[in-house]
Amino acid sequence: MRSSAKPPHETTASGAVPAAADAAAGPGDSPLFVDLDGTLILTDAFHESLVGCVSSSPSSLLKAPFWLAKGRAHFKAELAAAAGPDAKLLPYDKRLLAFLSAEKQNGRKIFLATAADERIARSVADVLGIFDGVVASDGERNLKGTTKLDAIRQLVGDNFSYAGNSRADLPIWQAATSAVIVNASQSIERRAKTSCRVERVFPRHGAGWRDVISVMRPRGWAKNLLVVVPLFAALKVPDAAALFGTLVAFATFCACASAIYIVNDLLDLGAARAHPRDQHGALASGRLSIAEGFVLAATLAVAGLAGATVYSPPLGAVLVAYMIVAVAYNRKVGRHAVLDTLLLAALYVSRLAAGLVAT
Repeated sequence: MRSSAKPPHETTASGAVPAAADAAAGPGDSPLFVDLDGTLILTDAFHESLVGCVSSSPSSLLKAPFWLAKGRAHFKAELAAAAGPDAKLLPYDKRLLAFLSAEKQNGRKIFLATAADERIARSVADVLGIFDGVVASDGERNLKGTTKLDAIRQLVGDNFSYAGNSRADLPIWQAATSAVIVNASQSIERRAKTSCRVERVFPRHGAGWRDVISVMRPRGWAKNLLVVVPLFAALKVPDAAALFGTLVAFATFCACASAIYIVNDLLDLGAARAHPRDQHGALASGRLSIAEGFVLAATLAVAGLAGATVYSPPLGAVLVAYMIVAVAYNRKVGRHAVLDTLLLAALYVSRLAAGLVAT
């Protein structure tokens, strides 16, 4: 049964609305609708817009509560307008792109169907040039789950295939003729296989321990060895308490430094993806998601601050000051050579101060 709700925004490369009869055409194959977040791209367009807004237009976040009050679709639209990601730099799943290109060459109709805002969806469709139409959130309706299913049925009826990856895609797979499973968890994959015939399965891209360690940048921890200087200067190396305090200071500084590295990498995703080497990093390539990156950064920051404060409140205070100065320096607050030099000096002094407090 078709929905009577207002149809979503639907476009083709030429700007025309594709006819349902044309969408169903093809060499014996049903039209294929492809999800964006986590499927076509190894990231989430909403998270990309949110990070971009924090990085390039933080003042606009003051309007966020008012945007959200008008609904999630409106919130997405405002974020996309304020700081939508560059579609040319997004990390695409190359395996799926190769499959879609082959299907397109065989005459199959392919549509982009996403809960992301239509601005982002259109830009992706323009960059790839393989889609016959776009179905996306339009600022009024958030096309996710059954709402997306209604939109697909309004366009082509019940004869369609769907490529997705998440729990929200399960009701769409249940109604689809066939499924393409991309980057799904094992539980989602099992449930999808019981819902309808499966055309293809593209195993999940996952971050390994090497990726987690790489974003923490352990090579940068060498600078934190400055906390050891007061221990030697005070000739307290044999003192077990002083040695333990120094180790606590070093470990907590390393944890908080890694948290700052990760946050800075997240806020500079666009620049990293445009760099020939940095684009292969765990965060830039999408092997480690934006959400996972923030969770990791928050965990490290909380662990570092909590550990330092429990051991010694003054050490915790020094660490808080260090993090504030580090964020100001890395985000180029003031953008002045003299100020940058002073902030850099303050970072080194804070490490020495932590060593003094711990010793």
